[in-house]
Amino acid sequence: MNPNNLLAIKNRIIQSDVIVLETETQKIMRNDDPDKALKLIKKLNVSVDA
Repeated sequence: MNPNNLLAIKNRIIQSDVIVLETETQKIMRNDDPDKALKLIKKLNVSVDA
């Protein structure tokens, strides 16, 4: 990892809603269908970027 990115990553973590991330990642981990898991991951990435 490039050390220049550490501050941006730290800020992203601090600003994240941990409850939402936990809930959504649990859905992904419980899922058996790879296509649906990929869809959930993409949805999570979009919600985190918003």
